[in-house]
Amino acid sequence: MSKEFIKLAAGLMMTITLIAVGYTILEKVGVFSDHVVQIGNKTIQSMEEAEITRYDQSVIQGTQVVGYINSIKELVPNVKVKTLDEPEGFYVVQNGFFVNSGDSIAESEVKGVSVKVTPISKLKDIDETNFYIKPLGTFKVEVERNGNGVISNVEITQKT
Repeated sequence: MSKEFIKLAAGLMMTITLIAVGYTILEKVGVFSDHVVQIGNKTIQSMEEAEITRYDQSVIQGTQVVGYINSIKELVPNVKVKTLDEPEGFYVVQNGFFVNSGDSIAESEVKGVSVKVTPISKLKDIDETNFYIKPLGTFKVEVERNGNGVISNVEITQKT
């Protein structure tokens, strides 16, 4: 009986050891997978930030402005444009909402102040004088960050 007991005990110990080793391996694989996901997310964030900041503190042509807004519209909460005809500026909206904040244009207030808004489609409409982006105009791009260093807005101001 003692030989059978020893075999049973050895078998039980072997099973527990295999389960422990398997658990440890699965845990390590899970941690590794999380690490890979984190690296992937950081890479995507870096690429998005590079897309947003590629014109930061630069002067670009009006022909580039609409394309730039279209390329960043999903990446920043707000895009504000100031033209010579609309020096106070206006916020660009798409499908009735501020570019990426999800706020309805019916809620067209920023920090309690009423603001002007326009859909992206009006930026190329020559009949929309205040919102029209003149192709030969020059515009300065400024990327704004909050206190945590996160990009909060992009402001594009017409110079000529």
